[in-house]
Amino acid sequence: ASPSMMSVVVETPVMPALGPFGPYCSTQSSVTLPLIQDGITGVWSGAILTGNTFNPSLLSPGSYTITFNPAAGECAVPGEIFISLVSAPQINTASLNSCDDDQDGIAVFDLTSVENIVTNNLGTNSVTWFTDEANLNIISVPSVFFSGNAPVFARVTNPDGCSATVPVTLTLDTPVVLNLTNFSSCI
Repeated sequence: ASPSMMSVVVETPVMPALGPFGPYCSTQSSVTLPLIQDGITGVWSGAILTGNTFNPSLLSPGSYTITFNPAAGECAVPGEIFISLVSAPQINTASLNSCDDDQDGIAVFDLTSVENIVTNNLGTNSVTWFTDEANLNIISVPSVFFSGNAPVFARVTNPDGCSATVPVTLTLDTPVVLNLTNFSSCI
């Protein structure tokens, strides 16, 4: 009998490319991580995870390590990745008054005049104005906004892309009518 030859190919396990994930805002609701990374099926593990899900709103801002563990039969090795959680911007409520000169129940307000207050004086934050708390109806010209007594809402967004919404109360002031009888003045 003659000897038979057999070839055996041993493949080196690969490390799947993971993510990218985040950064996530600390006010964000649950995030589900994908179970396929770089074409490899697996599961996630880490102190912040329940299955392949985590909830940023239950965690403190910071950096967290999670591990992707390839499924049995995948020719891959586990890999780690960091998830960053960042804080929402610090915001302040404000109020703004305007004189209703003609007493028609409407006056013009310059919403931009309170942006330093609502952003906590952080010039790196941006402000978008809305007539509703759900941030659906944008105020396109906040420097010249006609309104009566009403709340408006400032959505403050920080450079990380996290945002928070704060109400701003608009109040109409009635004009003071002076009775100038028996008034004299020297010029």
